[in-house]
Amino acid sequence: MSLLGIHVLLPSDQVQITQILKGWDHFSSEAIDAAMEFCEEAACHPFQQYYGYCAKVDRVVVGFVVFGLAPLTDRCWDLYWIGVAPRFSRQGVGEALVRYMEHIIIGQHGRQVYIDTSSLSDFIPACRFYQKMGFRNIACLKDYYRQGDDKLIYVKDLSG
Repeated sequence: MSLLGIHVLLPSDQVQITQILKGWDHFSSEAIDAAMEFCEEAACHPFQQYYGYCAKVDRVVVGFVVFGLAPLTDRCWDLYWIGVAPRFSRQGVGEALVRYMEHIIIGQHGRQVYIDTSSLSDFIPACRFYQKMGFRNIACLKDYYRQGDDKLIYVKDLSG
């Protein structure tokens, strides 16, 4: 893989991010639309409610992350979306994006980062990735998304 760069998400990156999400079979069109709403807000109004970054190789977006300060909390942040192009999966792109996000959050005196995901088998690799990155599964909300699809909540303490 060529040199990976991480940059602030721009409006012009959104088409490539949509293609990344469509490259994975487990994202519904509704999920892709929701992700793109976060990306659009992060790209058009950076560093307000959402922070968005993309990983690029040779000017091509190969991954992205969107996160933000959780309202009404003591320095807790939510990782709303992270995605890596299938052909760049397991090549360190996701890890680089999470590390970069953590660096930004620590710089903002963030205390914890939370991630929500589905319990369906398609999301097991994501759960393993979060655990590898030091996140702990702290809750399971039964049948949250739909019958048989629980919401799993992960947290990582960044306070040291």
